Amino acid sequence: MSGWYKVKPVKTADVVVMGWKPHLRHENQVGAFYIGAHERDSGHLKAIGKVGSGLTKKDREMLVGDDCFGRVMEVEYQSVGENGGLQFPVFIRWRDDKPAEQCFVPEA
Repeated sequence: MSGWYKVKPVKTADVVVMGWKPHLRHENQVGAFYIGAHERDSGHLKAIGKVGSGLTKKDREMLVGDDCFGRVMEVEYQSVGENGGLQFPVFIRWRDDKPAEQCFVPEA
């Protein structure tokens, strides 16, 4: 293989579900989750974005948004923006084995 190749940096983080918004066409289904993580110095929960990519149609039909508050999920992202938000987050999996207090804001 020769030539130039574009390689995107991919990182993962464990985040806490802070809320949800309904799907555009199916209001009783989850469209996206608002996510956050704890600040390392103060321990306060800080909003760092929302994620809807990566959720399958089956996931959306089975999930009840209100039951997901405080639940931990793993997301993949490319970078951290200037405001501390995750750039291009994608849902990977639920982390029911990890407490929300152990989810910290990723460093830039």
